[in-house]
Amino acid sequence: MFNTAFQPPEGCCDRCGGALYQRDDDSEDTVSRRLDVFRQETAPVLAHYKKKSLLRRVSGMGSPADVFGRITAEVQ
Repeated sequence: MFNTAFQPPEGCCDRCGGALYQRDDDSEDTVSRRLDVFRQETAPVLAHYKKKSLLRRVSGMGSPADVFGRITAEVQ
């Protein structure tokens, strides 16, 4: 991965020499739309469950087994 603002690539991957490309969904407009959808559709659901003291936050850091263990501990 490259940061085109702070670490612009030289036309090929520094590691493997492969061709570089940008995904169609990797744009400022796409991220902006996703954030709008989150604010309009997801944030109200989170607020609803938080108000009812039913929202649980679980760290997604670590191995899949570690994360699964934290999730199951919260829902038991």
